[in-house]
Amino acid sequence: LASDAHATWPDIGFEERGVDTVAKWYGKVKAIIPDLRVQMFRLELQDPFRAQFTLRVSGTQRLPLLPMFSIGKHFVCDMENTLEFNRDGLVFGRHMHLSFEARLGKHVPIFQWLVASARELAMHQGGSLLLQRAIDAVDDEDKLALVRQFDGHVWAASAASSSNFVLQKCVVCLPARRHLRFLADEFEGRAAEAARHPVQSRLLERLLEHFPAEELDGVIGELVAAGAALAR
Repeated sequence: LASDAHATWPDIGFEERGVDTVAKWYGKVKAIIPDLRVQMFRLELQDPFRAQFTLRVSGTQRLPLLPMFSIGKHFVCDMENTLEFNRDGLVFGRHMHLSFEARLGKHVPIFQWLVASARELAMHQGGSLLLQRAIDAVDDEDKLALVRQFDGHVWAASAASSSNFVLQKCVVCLPARRHLRFLADEFEGRAAEAARHPVQSRLLERLLEHFPAEELDGVIGELVAAGAALAR
């Protein structure tokens, strides 16, 4: 390991820096998951200084290290890993994230955790990217289960860049617009304010692009009425 080695798992906000800390990380994990098993497959050298591979991780955690799995219950998950090497051939970076290449529905505990934690995850960049990858992997019913966690919280979530991206993803990917009516409802009476906002305006744009006009009568009416002011 290089002296400036660091390891990250953005999905859950994990980060370790320093050669000593990173070197001891596996031992810490093994102490919490004594029956830890790791199988590596699909190794790919992307360039002379970067390698990517998938790990199938299984075991039973004694303490809540991995928030998506219950304590005392056996789990299995796939993780994408990227190793970065310096010019001396030493590892200075390792980055991990959950893999959804297989159908997410096969990993029921993970999906249940995503649904229950959706609003919290969406508030930081790593969690936002995790949710966006999950939305790509699941069917429409499961997409709806995720986005419904924001019902009653759309206005606040749309003001934060990371959670705004999650909401935009749902609008773009879900064909059943009538099930997403609650997204537009929270903009009624505040559409002009949202249009002026540097972040909320992005979700407003997606709604205007993808929703039938008749479902946005109130929002469109407010924007038309405030058109002159918004154009200044």
